[in-house]
Amino acid sequence: VVPETDDNPLRADGWTPTKAFAAWRDPNPVIGLGEPPAPTSIEDDAPDVQLLSDYRIEQEIVELGAQGSFQLARDRATLWAQLRHGRVKPLSMLVRVLHAGEWHDERDEAVRRMLDLGSHDLNELEDARVVLGELELWDAQLQILDQMDHLAPGHSVILANRGVAKMQLGAANDGATDLEAALEADPDCGPALANLGLHRMRQDEYVAARALLERAVEVAPKQAQVRVYLAACKNNQGDRAGAMAELE
Repeated sequence: VVPETDDNPLRADGWTPTKAFAAWRDPNPVIGLGEPPAPTSIEDDAPDVQLLSDYRIEQEIVELGAQGSFQLARDRATLWAQLRHGRVKPLSMLVRVLHAGEWHDERDEAVRRMLDLGSHDLNELEDARVVLGELELWDAQLQILDQMDHLAPGHSVILANRGVAKMQLGAANDGATDLEAALEADPDCGPALANLGLHRMRQDEYVAARALLERAVEVAPKQAQVRVYLAACKNNQGDRAGAMAELE
């Protein structure tokens, strides 16, 4: 109960608990509410209930992999994928572990299962995209990106990543088309600017490449690789001082 005062009430004396708060704080049963219900008995043979922490399981698998215990990591990842049937993230972890242990046939089967899920969770699909990119499984990554584009059509980051995946698979022109579409959706999309600039350099279109890469540096000035691309472009244009400045 707030005391009435002309001064700051936070500094005044006379604060008392309301009846409701006093009743809530009282360890004894509140009179007038009837007897509490009797506790439900639990049979001795009732199954135990376990709360699974996805975060803890994931960290355990990572730790086992870091220690080189790939067989144990594989067992944990396999169990996690079984317990979380229909989820992409456990399968992504299983793919990573199977790749590290060089179980390539099992890895490819896990990738197939992951692609067949048809997930509608963009966050989980992004986890899969990252894993497949790290492992350079570009064809599978492209299929994941197609699923993401279906869920969020025209998203600049998805288009930029899909463009890169197509280029990795040798479809340079199709990849460039996706990168251009990404820039139409977001002119400041750094990955699209950098990768399209690199593509233009490979086509000996250095003027166009330089404009794209300079814009990429403006958007992401702390991305070292973009400055390396720009340095190469400037050097090929005869601007050695500019190239050295970018490298420095």
